[in-house]
Amino acid sequence: MEEGKIIKQMELDGKKLVFRAPKSGDAPKLLEYINSLVEEGAKILIIERMTLENEEKYLEGLLKAVKSDRKYSFVVECEGKIIAHAHVERKIKERNRNEHICHIGIAIAKEFREKGLGTIIMEMLLDHAKTELKSEIVHLTVLSENEAAQKLYKKMGFREVGRIPKGAKYKDKYEDEIIMIKEL
Repeated sequence: MEEGKIIKQMELDGKKLVFRAPKSGDAPKLLEYINSLVEEGAKILIIERMTLENEEKYLEGLLKAVKSDRKYSFVVECEGKIIAHAHVERKIKERNRNEHICHIGIAIAKEFREKGLGTIIMEMLLDHAKTELKSEIVHLTVLSENEAAQKLYKKMGFREVGRIPKGAKYKDKYEDEIIMIKEL
């Protein structure tokens, strides 16, 4: 997918949202976004603030994976600020026993949660996984205390298939990492 390509535009609560492919130069915006999630204590695996160098390396790898057509990724912007980031990726190269499985990742800024944006993003990811990546199964992981995300995933047809007890630790507190799948 072409860097920065606009995929979708819509309004949510009177604000214009732009869904677009990531592009070179996004590192400062991605840094602000991920660090806002870390500061909030969002139920994501990252627990420490990132640096611009971290984000530049991440973005470089992301753009390379997107160009290889192994990964589909987009950001959602509102008023020039990234408020969501999502991807679906075939982790394994073709001609492998697991090539029919993709992994989904999604995170949304706090002020845009529970407004239907997660459903829209998941529908886009699932459609791409099925039609473009030819995936038969998608999987994701979610922390056991992230009930809002679990509710969304169940609504989208995911089911729990396993747990990693104490799979995540934050501030000396453990929680399970739940593995969920959806057959397409």
